[in-house]
Amino acid sequence: MKEQSYYSFETRKKIPETAISVDDLYEVVLSLDYVDTMKNQFEAFPKGLTEDYTEALKIKNRSKNRYKKIYPYDDTRVILPLDDQYNSDYINANYIHGYTRTRAFIASQGPTDEILVDFWRMVWETKSGKIVMLTNLTEDQKMKCIQYWPDEGCAKYDDYKVTIRGKEYFSDFVIRKFTIKKAEAEERKIYQFHFTSWPDKSVPKYASSLVHFRHKVDTTTVKWKGPVIVHCSAGIGRTGTFISLSFLAEQASVMGYVDPVGCVNTLRRQRVDMVQTPDQYIFLHMALLETLMLSTSALPASKFLGAYEELLSFDEDRQKIDLEFSRMKTMSPVVDECQYVSAKEVRNRNKNRYSNILPDADHMPYLTPSGKKSEPDYINAVFLPGYKKKGAFIVTQTPLEATKTDFWRLVVEHDVRTIVMMNNRIEMKVRSILNFVKSDF
Repeated sequence: MKEQSYYSFETRKKIPETAISVDDLYEVVLSLDYVDTMKNQFEAFPKGLTEDYTEALKIKNRSKNRYKKIYPYDDTRVILPLDDQYNSDYINANYIHGYTRTRAFIASQGPTDEILVDFWRMVWETKSGKIVMLTNLTEDQKMKCIQYWPDEGCAKYDDYKVTIRGKEYFSDFVIRKFTIKKAEAEERKIYQFHFTSWPDKSVPKYASSLVHFRHKVDTTTVKWKGPVIVHCSAGIGRTGTFISLSFLAEQASVMGYVDPVGCVNTLRRQRVDMVQTPDQYIFLHMALLETLMLSTSALPASKFLGAYEELLSFDEDRQKIDLEFSRMKTMSPVVDECQYVSAKEVRNRNKNRYSNILPDADHMPYLTPSGKKSEPDYINAVFLPGYKKKGAFIVTQTPLEATKTDFWRLVVEHDVRTIVMMNNRIEMKVRSILNFVKSDF
């Protein structure tokens, strides 16, 4: 691998023209015209296969490529060692440099039946302690990746015995703990971080979910310090976005600026079409902004009090906690108007306590159709995730006279066992009177 072709510490002495100071990132990324700037930057990136990829096209290797025209470059490809048992060194994967470390990552296609053993060979031979999986096994009824690990107990993949030692579920991802053993060698511990909320060729609904996920990946300590293996299905779009976020977060820490243009250009010289779509490139900026600007959102409990006291201090004439809250509001995604169509229908208007507080259609807990209507019944409520579980909470308005029955239908149909009421009955009466007065004028 020609490391100097893609990676040089000397280039850091000069700040790139496309760099953005961390201090200016918030204003730049959220400026009105920057979305167009990002789209133009994306269109200027090199597209398709721009480096040599002769190994991928050899007859013996062709069946090991999941997609046509997504091949590993010869100079950066992962080369598996040959021995008496394995006579092929090929896998569709490339080494990718981090900001301060060469070969910090491996970007790989998702395992297929054809490369199942090769994938575990790669994990073993590169001494990797972490696997980052960014795809679901099936998406839109299409197979995106085979399940390459056992659900329970152990499984053997030729010489490699993989045993699952535990799993921990979060609202947007799963962390699995494995051990892998080859013959008489020492058993190794490996973590798999499986992000489950990233649509193919699209982006997660909220950047915070990926920021939390990456924090887990970064802060998990492992003995084996080889490259972090990152894969989705093709190993370019979601994989490229995740690696870019890590690269840029480290660049910000070391240099005080970020250069998304330079980052994606560099990654695309190491693997084809890294960061595959304009939406992924824009999302990268938003995830980076949240990573750098809202850094206190992921803290060990032991450090919370100190961080809270820091937030209560003042930055010039404004309390830092107010500034962070303001930034959080600005960075929160805005729901498209089309998501409120059901809430604004004439037949549902009397079910909304306030006309400007409406549920997002993607998160509504619909009720079973009643009467002769075929469509689900509407209620002003949304599912919200907990730390460990999607849809752990239902948040709803205080019931109106017109929605009392619907409220109890919600409780029964969604198996609600606990109701937390945050207002008192006097408030309810006062608000009802005020609403009646408003409607009279």
